[in-house]
Amino acid sequence: MTTAPEWDTRFETVLRGILPLPPRLAPDTCLRSHGLDSLASIEVLMELEDAYAVRLPDSLLTGDTFATPAALWRTLTQVRSADAVSAPPVTGR
Repeated sequence: MTTAPEWDTRFETVLRGILPLPPRLAPDTCLRSHGLDSLASIEVLMELEDAYAVRLPDSLLTGDTFATPAALWRTLTQVRSADAVSAPPVTGR
């Protein structure tokens, strides 16, 4: 039985555009083993921030955050949720 990944296709597209990843990207895939060095981390960060219109705080830019797709997606999801909660309400014109 194949299960769907925990993340959306945009997330995986960003990762695959930067890293040489296996055909099936598992949640626990070690990104460092697939070319995620400091330069690639910055590239992934910038691409994800642009793709999702968020900014990850410096406190979250750690090796643990970028260790696996699941850890990175979890962090991105938390930041997106926090942004949604803190966004001002939309008002009519």
